[in-house]
Amino acid sequence: MDQVGLKRTMQPCGEKGMARLSFQAHSEHIHSAWRAKQAKAHHLDLRALAGLRALACLGILVGHLAYWVAAAHADKHKVYAYFSAHAWTVVPLNASEPAMDMFMVLTGFLAALSLVPALEVAASPGAVMARYYMRRVLRIVPAYYSALALVYLVALPLQHLPRVSQEAKDAFFTELPFATDQCARNLWANIVFAHNALPMGGCYSITWSLAVQMQFYAVFPLLLVLLRPSTPGFRLRVAVAAAAAVAASLALRARVFLALRLWERMPLALLGPHTAATRTTMDVLSQETYLSLLPRGAALACGVLAALVAGTPRCAALAARLRGPLLAAACLVSAAVAGGLAENRFGTLPDPCSKFADPTLLGFGFVAMPGALQPLAASALVVLATCAPQQGVFAWLRAVLGSRALARLANLSYSIFLLHPLVILGVFAAFPPSAWFSAGNPLPFAGVFASMPRGFRPPALLRPLPPVLCTATRPAPTVVHASRRLRKNVFETGRAVSALAPAVLESPSWAPGNLVRWPHDQTQRELATMRGHARHLEDHVAALQHGREAMRAELQSAHAQLRAAAAERDTARAEAAAAMSHAAALQADLRATDRMDKADLWCSYARIRNENQALTDDLDACRGQLRRTESALEAEAFEKMMAGRSANQALGLAIALLHAV
Repeated sequence: MDQVGLKRTMQPCGEKGMARLSFQAHSEHIHSAWRAKQAKAHHLDLRALAGLRALACLGILVGHLAYWVAAAHADKHKVYAYFSAHAWTVVPLNASEPAMDMFMVLTGFLAALSLVPALEVAASPGAVMARYYMRRVLRIVPAYYSALALVYLVALPLQHLPRVSQEAKDAFFTELPFATDQCARNLWANIVFAHNALPMGGCYSITWSLAVQMQFYAVFPLLLVLLRPSTPGFRLRVAVAAAAAVAASLALRARVFLALRLWERMPLALLGPHTAATRTTMDVLSQETYLSLLPRGAALACGVLAALVAGTPRCAALAARLRGPLLAAACLVSAAVAGGLAENRFGTLPDPCSKFADPTLLGFGFVAMPGALQPLAASALVVLATCAPQQGVFAWLRAVLGSRALARLANLSYSIFLLHPLVILGVFAAFPPSAWFSAGNPLPFAGVFASMPRGFRPPALLRPLPPVLCTATRPAPTVVHASRRLRKNVFETGRAVSALAPAVLESPSWAPGNLVRWPHDQTQRELATMRGHARHLEDHVAALQHGREAMRAELQSAHAQLRAAAAERDTARAEAAAAMSHAAALQADLRATDRMDKADLWCSYARIRNENQALTDDLDACRGQLRRTESALEAEAFEKMMAGRSANQALGLAIALLHAV
């Protein structure tokens, strides 16, 4: 705090207030000097973290662009075929997950690097926590609320403009990121940073990570205070708690993996179309392993562990001694992550022949990799980037990560994160992906992605306040300076909005009549859609009734054929009985001819026996043919009866759906 600000703050106070403020200013000076000494002794260099943040921002940006390009495609089966046939189409989609882990590791790292040393020497932990909360709120909330206002005032009205392509509407207003029903009902969840608890992240769903970060910022200082920072062994207790958080995250992932029997549900229908089973699977996975604080606790806790390692005086010496194993482990895990980026885990229906149907392989890729190995690799990279010696490959790595281009991109990363859905929506509204995307040629996709950063020119309020780290590399700005900067940003944003307002208000969607008609028009469209579905169901019911009548006629014909076959069987039986009677009469005649010559008798007997055998063979053949005919007719009648029963059931289900509609 400068002297002028201190004097102005002290004027309305009495002697006790002046003494208190003087003591606080003196203690802040002592703490800053102590942190400067510690940071200088530890050789911490945080410039390379800007490069990591910039690369993570690019990973999230390319992942979201790939997702929305795929979501804009009407035929999802063809999209999944693209993923299998062209590996480059699925690599950007999978790139956002390790990038988000890097963001979470950086969040935990910077929070622990700020709070742990400050609480160890603080006379009043409450004052340290209050300053930390104020800085976090001033950095995150104004820009986020401004972006949220742009979503409600600019993005959501675009879905009613006829000039906006249908592909843009399908990609952005169905589920992610601007789910219309969630935006209409759950604005409060976005305001209090609780929208990550809603299905698929609620409205403006890409900001679920901000909700996780704000929840972490709220809980983490309280946990540190509960671990008694002023007593010996504080950092060891923090490390044990962080390791327990990693173990809890792994246990949660393992429980979800076993409860869902996820290997039997692979591949995942990420883009739809969804059945009841696939919808349940995606909802459980998103809530239990993706959007919530606990599953993301592994990456946050790994960041805390990285800060504890980087904050030790022996960090540089330890990194120099173990630079080979650390670099090898980081490269090995990075290679595993890079290899997993090209694997297609998505499809329409579960496939037992999929490679991910193997429980061991999927368990490693679902539980161990994102639950521990991936965050640990990111935290190792953070430690190497901050306290590794300036020699060899580490010097080159830190020079690249600390370059001006990546630092400039890192300064804009928060604004890019908030605005990139609006920019991509504008690109899709003017140029639908079907006009330029080709699965066989990645150059148009790369060109659109490379040209997108030119569209980010955030207004003043969407540029966050400078990050505040309680380390010696940057002195803590005062609340007075932060409030002045905030007022200046508000005025600049007001001028920008006033310049943009005429162009926005000239849109046909902002006409007074349309503002009133939007809910009514939406209701009318929904009613028209429901009527269309009802007409379709009526046509389907009529077709089913016609099919039932046809099946009934075929069934009656089959019954007539069965009756005719039964009549033929009775006739054959009567003929067989007559033949047997004739044979009996012949035998009686044979016995009556005892007086005949013996030779004539045997000849007659042989002739009669041959005739009888022929008649018997004919009778057996007739019986076999009759049995085969009867079996065929019975099987055909049974099939037609079962088909008629299925048609009746389908008709009953359609009539029930029609009544429900």
